Amino acid sequence: MRYKLLSLSLAVLTTSTFCGCKKDTAAPPCYAGKVVGLTCFDGMLINVDPAYRIGVRATRNDSAHSVLGTNVISVVNTMDYGRLATVGLTLHFNAVNDPNRQHSGLQCFAADGVQGGVPRLVLGNVSTMGCQEGPR
Repeated sequence: MRYKLLSLSLAVLTTSTFCGCKKDTAAPPCYAGKVVGLTCFDGMLINVDPAYRIGVRATRNDSAHSVLGTNVISVVNTMDYGRLATVGLTLHFNAVNDPNRQHSGLQCFAADGVQGGVPRLVLGNVSTMGCQEGPR
């Protein structure tokens, strides 16, 4: 009887050891991209790493129609990031499309915007060093 109990205990221990923990597949991916512009209406513009197709090709609405990038997103919550909203910085972040946090039609100078239907996303977990693993 003792051996059966010991064998059963070992079987349970072995099974739970090999099964391990499951990763949280609901966690948003960590994106990387370079800040390519700042505008009144669109906020911070980021050209995201081409491995993540979340943006679009965009040009600045100026006389030269300057190309901003091929995978550009607009950051709805730019004001949350102060000094990180600097052209040339590479940022790591999570992003979601939150219709409740979209702008309601701010009017800016005509040359301030971008062309290309840039997706307007809400960023979280923004860093210059890489995304954090879970809440801290």
